[in-house]
This record gives sequence, C-alpha cells and structure tokens, in this order.
Amino acid sequence: MIMHFRSNKRVKPTAVIVPVFFGIVFLVAVFFHNTLFGYLTALVNLSSVSKTDQYALLSKKDLSARLVEAEERLSRVSYQAVLYTILFEENKKLERALALRPDMAVGTGRVIARPPRTHFDTFLVELNADNVVRVGDQVFFENFLLGEVVTVSKQSARVSLFSSSGTTIDARVGAPSGIVVMRGLGGGSFVFDIPDQVVISVGDPITDQSQGTHIIAFVDSIVEHPDSTLKTVRAYTPVSFSNINYVTFVRTNSDL
Repeated sequence: MIMHFRSNKRVKPTAVIVPVFFGIVFLVAVFFHNTLFGYLTALVNLSSVSKTDQYALLSKKDLSARLVEAEERLSRVSYQAVLYTILFEENKKLERALALRPDMAVGTGRVIARPPRTHFDTFLVELNADNVVRVGDQVFFENFLLGEVVTVSKQSARVSLFSSSGTTIDARVGAPSGIVVMRGLGGGSFVFDIPDQVVISVGDPITDQSQGTHIIAFVDSIVEHPDSTLKTVRAYTPVSFSNINYVTFVRTNSDL
C-alpha cells in the first residue's frame, strides 16, 4: 500500500529569487572584471610601446607618407644650410675686400658681365644709385689688383683688366726686387722681359709697383735666351674670372 503525503509547507519566492540574483551579480562581476582588466592591460601596453614599435602599427601607406614628409623637411634644412654657407662666404669676401684700404675704398659692386660675354678682359659692374666711383679708380678682388675703371654710368661701371690685350702696367717681381713692364695678352695672361740677374721662379707673385703689397699675377713660365741678357716671363691672373662675383673700387693717392 502506497501512501501519499502532501507537505503543507509552501516555498517562499525569496528563497528562489535571492540565489538567482546573486548568481547574476556574480556573472556580471566576472564579465566586467575581465573586460576592465583587459582594457587596463591594453592601456599599460600601449603606453609602454616605443617610438619604433609605434611605427610598426602604421600601414605601409602611412609610413610612406611620413617618409616623404621627413625627406622634404630634410631637403629644406639642407638647402637653407647650403644657402647660409654661400652667403656667409660672400660676406667674408666683402669684409676682406672692404678692409683692403679702408681710407681709400669708395665702394663695392657686383660683376654682372665678364668674358666671354664682354669684349676682351672686361668686367661690367653694377653700381648703387649713390655710388661715387669714377674713371681711374683701381679695381680689386680681395687683395688682388685686377684693373681700373674706364667708364662710369649711373647704374654700372666698365672695368678694363690689366691683362687686356695691349695694356701695360708697371710691376715688381723677383729678388732683388726688379721693376718690370707687363703687357697684357688677354685671357688673364701677361708677358714681360726681365734681366738675367734678377732671380725669379715659377709661382712667384708679381705685385703692384707703387705699394708692392697687392698681387697682380703669378709667374707661369720663364724662357732664357742665350744671346740676350734678358729672359722672357709669362704670368697669369691669380684668380679665375668665373669666381669673381664682387669687386672693390679703390681711389689712388694721386686722385684723393
């Protein structure tokens, strides 16, 4: 005989809801804990990424764009550095030129035309509006005496170099120092005769006759003549015409 017993106790709702509620809370806590932990870990890892590692996160396109931008900046900096160096050297040359004879220098000018664009050994020099340059002023590049002014206008001066064909100039050379008359041959070259007893060598400087301090040319070759007491010397201008961008005008003592 089977007997059925029925319990008169009723299950309270809270007995079911409370465990379920705490279970849900537990699951939510576990989920957010993992998510928050992962987020914080990612932040820590990101903050510890080095500069190089950051580039590794970029696409090839972004890396290429950054490389092009960096090269452009480097090119601009390099160009500015070169330009600064050129301007610095030009300023130094002008400073040396102006210090040549501070009591006699009457100004400087930029060479705007030179051989072969000009006739023979001639420079065309640009002048400032307030220039005081006049015909006969000597023309220097640094400490090298090149020639003299032959014509002057409001904006320019024409300079005839001492090496112009047919031009003659008194100069000093050798030991003991001898006075010679150099004749221009054109193209920056000269020729002159000198007594055998004057000792000179290839490469010796030839200076102006009056001061003896400003170089006009250097000895290039020496030809001795057995039947003569003279030897023939060829000389050349100490600087290439293409390297002369500025010149200084100097007034001689007789013109002051």
